[in-house]
Amino acid sequence: MDDFLNVMQEKFTDIVNNGKSVIIDISFAAESQYKMSSEVGSDGLPLSDQIELWMEENAFKNNYHIQGTTDMRMIFDDVRIPLKDQSTGNNYNPNKFGLEMFKFFRNLGMNIGRDIKGNTIYITVK
Repeated sequence: MDDFLNVMQEKFTDIVNNGKSVIIDISFAAESQYKMSSEVGSDGLPLSDQIELWMEENAFKNNYHIQGTTDMRMIFDDVRIPLKDQSTGNNYNPNKFGLEMFKFFRNLGMNIGRDIKGNTIYITVK
């Protein structure tokens, strides 16, 4: 029983220190004019690079991993988000991180759909 409790405490401490893990799956609607190689934003970088630069700044302690990128899809199989909002101290969850992603895409002039199921955020670029 002590070993079990120690492992539970270690895992909880890890989440507090390194954030909660979420998966982010970004794809495109069939009618979308965009793909990952589309140059977007004021600096004209490919969309996949814009997303990665944003993720560097917004993943908790810059902790994320890209499973793979194709011209039609990008999957982050481990993105860390904080347990608490850094500015308010309120609980932070995948929906709030999805909202920040929505704002990011909106700033690029793009419309997206987003679905959140458990710890997975699905983004569909329209």
